[in-house]
Amino acid sequence: MKTILELENIYFTYKGNDKYTLNNINLDVKEGETLGIIGESGSGKTTLLLSILGLLSSEGSYLGNIYFNNQLLDKEHKFKVLRWKEISMVFQNQLDVFNPKITVGEHIYEVLGNLKKKEKFDKVKELFKMVGLDEKFIESYPSELSGGMRQKVLIATALSCNPKLILIDEPTTSLEEISKIEIIKILKNLAKNNITLIVTSHDLEIIKELTKKVIVMDSGNIIETGITKNFLSFQNHPYSRALVQASPFINIFKDLWGINEIETFRDINGCPFYSRCPQRISKCLYENPKLNKINEECQVACHLGGIINILEVNKLSKVYTSKKFKIEALSEVSLKVRMGEIVSIIGESGSGKSTLAEIISGIKEKTSGEVKFLGKEIETNILASLNSIQIIFQDSSSAMNLELSIENILKEPFLLLKKKVPFPTEKMKEYLNNLGFPSSKEFLEKRAKNLSGGEMQRLNIVRALLLEPKLLIADEITSMLDPSRKANLLRILKGLQNKYGFSMLFITHDLILAQKITDYFYVLKEGKIVEEGDGLKIFNRASHPYTKKLVSSIIYNF
Repeated sequence: MKTILELENIYFTYKGNDKYTLNNINLDVKEGETLGIIGESGSGKTTLLLSILGLLSSEGSYLGNIYFNNQLLDKEHKFKVLRWKEISMVFQNQLDVFNPKITVGEHIYEVLGNLKKKEKFDKVKELFKMVGLDEKFIESYPSELSGGMRQKVLIATALSCNPKLILIDEPTTSLEEISKIEIIKILKNLAKNNITLIVTSHDLEIIKELTKKVIVMDSGNIIETGITKNFLSFQNHPYSRALVQASPFINIFKDLWGINEIETFRDINGCPFYSRCPQRISKCLYENPKLNKINEECQVACHLGGIINILEVNKLSKVYTSKKFKIEALSEVSLKVRMGEIVSIIGESGSGKSTLAEIISGIKEKTSGEVKFLGKEIETNILASLNSIQIIFQDSSSAMNLELSIENILKEPFLLLKKKVPFPTEKMKEYLNNLGFPSSKEFLEKRAKNLSGGEMQRLNIVRALLLEPKLLIADEITSMLDPSRKANLLRILKGLQNKYGFSMLFITHDLILAQKITDYFYVLKEGKIVEEGDGLKIFNRASHPYTKKLVSSIIYNF
């Protein structure tokens, strides 16, 4: 396909701001293509659209080249020739766009130029029909129309000049569901007519329905590009994943957690996601990564090449043998956990879940296969190798010496691992408070045997987190708790995971709990992985009979 729009090394800074709102933007859009742009508020989406229309020259400092149909747009008059002729825009803030003193029909008449009055009216009537508006509203004022109707008028205005390219900024913001569906239908029809569309939106349903390709922006940077359908199923950048995980449209089962707020310090030359990234390295602080191809469809700006695998299990088997019996607890199990991800292993009691957890954590030996943590094989029973992997067991009381004080229980791993750093007292107090404990001297001197079962489990979590693990294994940690304590513990744990960015392997037979926090599932039956997928696949489109049986066993009480 022919390239209709090309952006080359675009930089832009608003007056009074020392940070780039657009930072080295390079973009190639083909004729008839539908492109989505996503990102948080302030990521540069609207500014990028305004740059394409040539509306930024008086707003700040601008560098770079824009080509439309191979013509360099280096002068204002060149933009003016194309603006509202070959390029049009549907703006976001409806009431800011309209002049309240003239009718919506008159707004479109202005774009139509020198046509006779009757020709203008007939053209507007035709446009209104295209967008599903009755012609009686041509003489209405903007304030007399609903938000959905005003949005349709803006689309009609953008269509009035028969453009080759339409820029659409947040087309369904503030619209209720029925109006949103109508707007989506109108815009989908435009795409069928070979009009090139560039659409920005916070709503991933809009992006899914309207676009074939997508770019992700963060603080003026393009940090990922890809095919929309594939991108919504699998993201390569931690920021992209966080955006998708915050979408109620994508995550219909999970509780939603937003992206952590930006920390105050960020080097202007570094990666914009540095302070919120679970896999950041020192290089990310001072050097902004460039977009690099992962495959023919996708690019990602990440020094590590995208989200890395923190755990890889390949064809893992475990066989227990005795003089009379041979029991295969695990049979060629393969799975992976990505950095910052929560993966759940689900299955009935006796399916091999706990055996898998104990091998991954280095407690038990495997019979065959490999377990890699950050690319290195995990060695059994070497405590030093467990520094970045922590496991929380099902039976909280058996995981600690109940005669010890709470403070000594928390310090015990540091003694066993012979850590040469001072014990993190302030971090201990922070985690205790996060888990609902006081951090007073009186509490720390209390013996563990005086805690309840739920409190012991929370104390186990504090102890595990003090070692700042990259991978936390939670083995049936809620099975002995009542529903209220289950909910509270899981909410706290997910909140900490979201805040600190560690990965988690959540092992459970409780599917209802698992679906609230899980990014990816593996179904284990008699030591074998029989199915895997995200929540939508497991709970709505399961293919294996065993998975269907597990899902059908869930009792929802409405």
